[in-house]
Amino acid sequence: LHVFDPEASEPKTTIRQISFNQSHDRNPVVLSNGKVMFSRWDHLGQKNHFPIFTTNPDGTGLFVHYGAFSPGNSFLHPRETERGTIISSLMPLSGTYEAGAIVEIDIENFFDNEDPDPDSLQAGLINDEQQGQQQVTLFDIPLGREESDKGRFTTPFPLTDGTPRALVSWTPYRPKEEENPLSGEVMEVEGTPAFGIYMLNLDDKSMDLIVPPETGYQMLDAIPLQQRPTPNITADKINADSLAVDDALPTGILNVFSVYDTDGLGRMGDAALAPHESIPKTAPTGTDTRDEIADLARLKDPAITPPQQRPARFARISRAVPTPRGISRETIGETMMEMQQILGYTEIQPDGSVMVEVPADTPLQITALDSEGRAFQIHSSWLQVRPGETRTCNGCHSPRRGDSINGPGLRQLHANVIPSMQALVSETNPDGETMAVTRQRVIGDIQLQADIIFRDVWSDSQQVNSATPPTSIIDYSGLTTPSPQRGYINYPEHVQPIWETPRGNDGSLTCTNCHNSDIQDSIGPNGSQGLNLSSTIDGTGRLTSYQELMIGDPLLDENGLPLISVNDEGEINLERQSPLVSPGMARASHLVEKLSEQELKAGEELIAVDERLLDHSTLLNPSEKRIIYEWIDLGAQYYNDPYIDGAADDGFFAIDELRGAPPQLSEETFAENVHPVLMSRCAGCHQPFGGNGTVVLPGEATVNSQFDGHRYVLTGQIDGDFNATLSMVDDVDNPEQSYLLLRPRSVLEDPVPHPQRNLHRNPETGEPIIDPDTGQAVIPEPILDPSDSDYLTILDWVTSSRTENSAPEQQ
Repeated sequence: LHVFDPEASEPKTTIRQISFNQSHDRNPVVLSNGKVMFSRWDHLGQKNHFPIFTTNPDGTGLFVHYGAFSPGNSFLHPRETERGTIISSLMPLSGTYEAGAIVEIDIENFFDNEDPDPDSLQAGLINDEQQGQQQVTLFDIPLGREESDKGRFTTPFPLTDGTPRALVSWTPYRPKEEENPLSGEVMEVEGTPAFGIYMLNLDDKSMDLIVPPETGYQMLDAIPLQQRPTPNITADKINADSLAVDDALPTGILNVFSVYDTDGLGRMGDAALAPHESIPKTAPTGTDTRDEIADLARLKDPAITPPQQRPARFARISRAVPTPRGISRETIGETMMEMQQILGYTEIQPDGSVMVEVPADTPLQITALDSEGRAFQIHSSWLQVRPGETRTCNGCHSPRRGDSINGPGLRQLHANVIPSMQALVSETNPDGETMAVTRQRVIGDIQLQADIIFRDVWSDSQQVNSATPPTSIIDYSGLTTPSPQRGYINYPEHVQPIWETPRGNDGSLTCTNCHNSDIQDSIGPNGSQGLNLSSTIDGTGRLTSYQELMIGDPLLDENGLPLISVNDEGEINLERQSPLVSPGMARASHLVEKLSEQELKAGEELIAVDERLLDHSTLLNPSEKRIIYEWIDLGAQYYNDPYIDGAADDGFFAIDELRGAPPQLSEETFAENVHPVLMSRCAGCHQPFGGNGTVVLPGEATVNSQFDGHRYVLTGQIDGDFNATLSMVDDVDNPEQSYLLLRPRSVLEDPVPHPQRNLHRNPETGEPIIDPDTGQAVIPEPILDPSDSDYLTILDWVTSSRTENSAPEQQ
């Protein structure tokens, strides 16, 4: 969002930016109270939607207004009605021509559909059965991408003439026929819309035609030419024109009263904790509707809760790295999250409070961490501060209305702490201070730190017998591999070398000694466990280890067949197991659970260490673990620095300094030459609907049942088959040893022979075919032979097209 002043003249700026987001901020309107309301594309990890935000006209106080956790995805074109509600279109993120339902939102009494204002409940303005939004059309419109036989609405604009009316655009349902990609049947789907303009009555839901649809046109964004009351004038708090221009970048302050002040869903409460963690609880007071809240009096008393027992210990501040024009998703990686840069760390004080100086006019993330620097939750949207602004909030994911649980009475008392750190209650500060404010006032360490540093400045040694060291630090000093520079973590440069670092007394052990195969060939200290951490390059152009960690194995049914789904575009998708890494959440990643031998939040039972398995908790040192935790918490990107070796550090951004897309194998060559071979030679078995009798039958799984049958699935759709085939090329420098060419020519004595090498089976019964002369099962000939022309076609695709598509610096 930008503010434009048509009367501005030098030295004033005519146009200035006031919002800083990684995606679009759009549809701004000025409310009667003087604030600016708009739709924000909130895209952070799995969250990808448009809630409604508000801000002051100078960009201060930017905050979510409604829709962060409400039904529907995208609240677009929101406007204020004369009766104090909000009317908005509501639709899926894409696929419906930016049209859907029309909802009216009771913004005075709700800040999400099922999140009422406690004061409104107590005053009897609403009851427990009411919801914050309702559709105001005669028929409800689906909020998803399913067909809507009642048509779709968009661009509502309420009138200001004392009537409950609004102009809207509406299209009737206009079906067309398409072929179902699975069954081949002809089905009816929504066709191109034909929007006309209508007058909608929000009370009786009647609708009158104003401008009919016309062939070749879409009638949208109708605006009534009516007088409206002048909004309240909100004076700027930030004078951007008076800011000093020097080497120091402008900053602001983040002031969080307590990270433990969370909502009813406990997103920074019990729901975020591991089985061995706990937060002491107490009953809320006043109009608070939560069943219980964190007992801050117990948490901040070191005689009751020593530092090592407090769940939240540190906060990480990171910023969104602007996505340059020309960067590709392939460069960013197998993640929904964008590139990020770590700016630094600060401590979370015993009462859960945080006060830290951060860069202004930058999309920021603040993340609460445990004692090892692992995130509990990622914040649900990008934060910003304007220059000189202090952004204050009650807590992490806290209710947006109501008193802070770290209230005045509690802030006055800090039991069993060093007397000099006791917050003073005076005439100028009768309500006391959070411990973060006190620490800043007494010690002054408000700046971000490069490392994860704990200093116990609170526990009074005369009152507390604490086993916690007074100071601890997790830095990069234990690395023998490259350290991140300027807060950028790139998987190839900083994570992959850790898997290949010599360990043990004699330096003979590395992670890749064991984890070097995608095939679970054995159990024990030297078993691969089906994980390949090798630094070979696969068909995507990325490191094989990265793809292994980021993409789960296919899910198979009891017959060894893949589980599939079909999306709205008719594409066949393979259902997969959860990957070992959960982008944005180290504590929810099974990899992290195994590296720490702790059950955290991965949702899978952690295999206990016994005589068969290696204890991983001591294999990596704290510095190495910090790198891995940071990489995952930031989003598990392949690259976080979009420029080659920091090429843009001089402030000049050249397109030829961007990291090129990884040298992926050619899809064009695949479609022309390789796909026909695979369809004729392999698709008989490797299809999503069962094979020709060669599938692994129940009870007959071979050495690696997850790989047998249909881990490799060919659907006949080139895009999907291309991506599936890339995963079978796990070493482009030695394509003969990649699964795609190795398995079909494997011999019976191999640890995991190709199923086709095992037995011929009756295509009707699945029973083995027995040779009447020998009485033995018939073993077929190799599917592909190195002299086979089809084999050579695939080999040539791997060896030649990668070179053709490589960026010079990545060949």
